[in-house]
Amino acid sequence: MLKYSRIMSRKLGGFRIRTKIVKALIICLIAGSITFLWANRTYADWQVGNYRDSTNGVTALIFTPGTRPFLIEAGSSGQANWVSTLVEDINGKDWLQAGWRYYYWDAVPKHYYEYCIDCQIEGLGTYYIDDSFATQTWGTVVDYWIIWDGNQRWCAYTASIQRECVDNLHTPPALVLGKSEVHNYLRNELDTTFDQVRYKDSANNWRLFDQSHFNTSGPYRVEIYSNYHYRTYRISTHEIYLPTISK
Repeated sequence: MLKYSRIMSRKLGGFRIRTKIVKALIICLIAGSITFLWANRTYADWQVGNYRDSTNGVTALIFTPGTRPFLIEAGSSGQANWVSTLVEDINGKDWLQAGWRYYYWDAVPKHYYEYCIDCQIEGLGTYYIDDSFATQTWGTVVDYWIIWDGNQRWCAYTASIQRECVDNLHTPPALVLGKSEVHNYLRNELDTTFDQVRYKDSANNWRLFDQSHFNTSGPYRVEIYSNYHYRTYRISTHEIYLPTISK
């Protein structure tokens, strides 16, 4: 009987050890899978920054980093840093934005404006983008504007030059934003400063952003100096690589 108890004790002890090992492996697999997916997720966008409700326009000084940020060289890997007006209703999203954007194949960042009327997930709507008219070198700052011109149009400006006006977008007051957007890969770097972020009130006076609606996404964060002055950046992360397990 004593011998049998010792045998059973050894078997139970071995079973407990194997159970702990299996549990540990499962935890590692789950953690590794989450980290792997987080680090390698593609064909998505992540936005960080601030926004302001009920305005007639938005403007900001948007800086480029001193050196080229690291970007995965695949797909549509890149980033955009912009000011925008946005309204969403039953017909979809309407927006107009202006800023600078940079993809891995570009030599330098480009000014751009982009708009969409009644855009939906299915791809319906009127969409247009243009980045062919100006560039912004590393370590510099440019003013970007989106304003309601009082003539039933929203207009986009870069470097104080009117680039485009869009009819039938939406009427003010509207939501406005000052954000960074990373495309495709979470490993892409980000380091952009927004300053003097202002909104246009109902009396058409320009005022500094006075609402704190900051958001973060994935490894992308905001260093807040004030509601109208902030830096968007990527935190340092470490990827986990699991060893191959074989019998």
